[in-house]
Amino acid sequence: MTNFAPCLCSGFFDRGSRLSAALSADWALAAALQLRLRSLSVPGISLLSTLHGSLMSPETFLQEFSEILEIEVSEISLETKLSDLSIWDSINVLGYMMMVDEKAGRQVDPDSVKNAETVGDLYNLAVG
Repeated sequence: MTNFAPCLCSGFFDRGSRLSAALSADWALAAALQLRLRSLSVPGISLLSTLHGSLMSPETFLQEFSEILEIEVSEISLETKLSDLSIWDSINVLGYMMMVDEKAGRQVDPDSVKNAETVGDLYNLAVG
């Protein structure tokens, strides 16, 4: 019986090593695939974002954006000028950036948000 235990342990550790090596290879493959997907794109659409299900329609964007501003979606359109929205402030800018990160899987450059003139400009930043 005492000779059997070392064999079990040895087999366990061998399997553990093989499992560890397989998992490491899988993580490396996943990282390489993610990098490759980031480099593939259709004009205006990130393939990686599409695979994550984050391609956002204008209607969905307006709904999400109106929730950030705490207004009715009927009060805004893609043509609405941000300067006409008295509630467009730094807190809502942060809410917008968090929404884009969460829903579209994208990081938006703060300077681009600052330079946006319309809600449509913000939509274009969100969908890339």
